[in-house]
Amino acid sequence: MDGLAPAPEEGKPVSGADLPLPLGDFCLVERLAEGGMAEVFLARRYDDPGEVLAIKLLHPSLAERMQFVEMFASEGQVAALLHHPNIVRTYLAAQDGERCFICMEYLSGRELRELTRYLNERDQRLPVPVALWITEQILEALHHAHTALDAQGSPLDLVNRDVSPTNVMLTFTGQVKLIDFGIAQTTVGFTSQIGHIKGKIAYMSPEQVRGLPVDRRSDVFSAGIILHELLTSRRLFTGESDFSVMEAVRLALIPPPSVSNPLVEQELDRIVLRALERPVARRFAGARELGEALRRYRECRGQRYGEEELAVLMRSAFLAHFRADEARLTRVRSLALPARTASPGPDAGKATQAGWPLEQYLSRGMAAPGKLSLHSLLPVLVGLLLGLVLAAFIYYTVLGG
Repeated sequence: MDGLAPAPEEGKPVSGADLPLPLGDFCLVERLAEGGMAEVFLARRYDDPGEVLAIKLLHPSLAERMQFVEMFASEGQVAALLHHPNIVRTYLAAQDGERCFICMEYLSGRELRELTRYLNERDQRLPVPVALWITEQILEALHHAHTALDAQGSPLDLVNRDVSPTNVMLTFTGQVKLIDFGIAQTTVGFTSQIGHIKGKIAYMSPEQVRGLPVDRRSDVFSAGIILHELLTSRRLFTGESDFSVMEAVRLALIPPPSVSNPLVEQELDRIVLRALERPVARRFAGARELGEALRRYRECRGQRYGEEELAVLMRSAFLAHFRADEARLTRVRSLALPARTASPGPDAGKATQAGWPLEQYLSRGMAAPGKLSLHSLLPVLVGLLLGLVLAAFIYYTVLGG
């Protein structure tokens, strides 16, 4: 393609002037978002240029640090094993030269958090059947993740640990998608940063906020929080600081949803409160059990809801966003793509069923655990020390020792 800016140097972030940018079998076309660890781009596949994808690209400044490469690889590895209508599809996790990326389906829609905010600003709340149906879809996604197997057929023992309204996407076609397994706890073999509390505190379970071992019932509790908030249009756990929110979660003194919403019947109160029991053993045993209880309750009352109805709701609530997204997709599909770059090696862009081939990083001479220099270890040691100090403070002042 004539007039294209030269490709950015290895180790340099991608700027708007670099786009469109070939990346293995794909081409980055437009930037969507940026986070602390990665950027997200709209992309097209050279072999199927009509398909629009989303590609998450690890920040180059982090790609030379094995700790962050492992975290990013873990996310791609876990997500690539999950194939369910209610989970965003991850096609592959790979690399092109020094660029580490995860390729996913692109979802046109808005986060669940945005829908609740839209309704709250208008003093409205979701009808009970809608709240139940959305939660059922989330629970189906969690059940699939909880029971997923690895390539050898062994249980992954996966726990999401970050079930929250910001990680649930409602598409303009009426689908409910769980979109992030970036901090999932699993037996795949990767570890998260030591000493850091992961996830969003207001959607954690009591055992998670206390730093205790968690299982699938922790995700059930988090889904119960979302359901309670959808029914009441109120945050369940609030406080003036993170520590006060943690204390509220730890105590788990939860009012029945009917206190805030008279349309919630006592039977539904009992279901919600069982999902939010503080003792783990008193909760539903898993996501499927809670989802079935909600479905039976809804269907016994003739409360029907589905993708067609949610699509109508989303397009009416976010009409401007829907039209803007349609225009964006049309524009992206119409762009001429530059010639794809030559493959930098036999394994470039290679995806395996298990996920990211980390050995490629080690074979390129990147520092492996146990071989880090003092300079690269210093930030880790400082972070670990601060994490231990914070953990001690929480343990003795907030959690009562």
